[in-house]
Amino acid sequence: MLVRVGRYDEAIVVGTQHYDDVARAGIERGSGASIAHSLAFALFAAGRPAEAHRFAQRARRLMNPVDSAFVVRLLASHLSWDDRPDERDELLAAERSRIDEAQRRYPDKEGWWVIEAADRALTLHAADGGTEAAGDVLAVAEGEAGSPAARRYALVTAGLLSLPAGRPAAPELRARFERAMAGWSRHDAAQAAARFVRALLADAGDAATPADRVAAWREVSGAPGDDGLPVWHRQAGRIRLAWALADDGDRSGAASVLDEVAAEAPAQGVARAARWAAELAAQARLAGAGARQTKGAAALTPRELQVLELVAEGLTNPQIGQRLFISPKTASVHVSAILAKIGAANRAEAAALYAASAAASASA
Repeated sequence: MLVRVGRYDEAIVVGTQHYDDVARAGIERGSGASIAHSLAFALFAAGRPAEAHRFAQRARRLMNPVDSAFVVRLLASHLSWDDRPDERDELLAAERSRIDEAQRRYPDKEGWWVIEAADRALTLHAADGGTEAAGDVLAVAEGEAGSPAARRYALVTAGLLSLPAGRPAAPELRARFERAMAGWSRHDAAQAAARFVRALLADAGDAATPADRVAAWREVSGAPGDDGLPVWHRQAGRIRLAWALADDGDRSGAASVLDEVAAEAPAQGVARAARWAAELAAQARLAGAGARQTKGAAALTPRELQVLELVAEGLTNPQIGQRLFISPKTASVHVSAILAKIGAANRAEAAALYAASAAASASA
């Protein structure tokens, strides 16, 4: 219940205590599975991915094979937000038969699978892709099947996909979002999601000024940390705030917000948000955020520095794996971590940053 109303920190305390109780009572394989699953979501939502992953794996181990597919869905969405698409795709491919059986056996939970596919399609610029995913996930938000939490999550995701900043949305689309929010509860999670969707609508409004957009996103970002939004949506909201600040002429304010996202998001399991922050900083030519990115190489491990050097040489992940005697999957994990840490949008930008850093070191 605490998870459903967005009180994630409290859910973690209660869930951990309850999980310990059932483990001591010897009924971990019964009640423990569902507790571990909910606890994993709460921990991911609170930005504690390492702990969340441990409980997710416990839930997978304790559940029957078909029900464990729902833990796979949670892990897949996490991997999307953590900017690890190769690992996500490998996981989904390996579990395909269990996923298909779970979808057949539990049609009432189909909405969460639609949300997982929509999470995969998200980009910084909503209109860059995911048109079909946006329509599917908006239909989940408008429907009556599934839980209210799934419908709220679906509407936020549909907004991120179909309401890009600075591009007016059609009146009929705006009306669909307003109707979908009608009758939502008054608890924290519902109200936080409503503020988020209204800020997205302000971004896509004909008459909304940049100052209006700033005010709408400040209302989202100014709420307490445990405010009903999972950390990935909070960070996405801060990126939209920075976007509005830049459009309103507050470039230093925008750069400061993006610097904070770039610094915080990777450790919270939201490396994709850090990459989006870097992309927006580069596109808006925000000097402060750009300076923050160039410092990222100092945070790399020795192995990541080796991988970055090979990326700069133009090697693919399999070629990097051969050179360093690691698997292509491990090379992919290193590359994703490097992109997040140095604030590069892609491998080419990472290579350029490496070359600039090497040149600066040589001249020094």
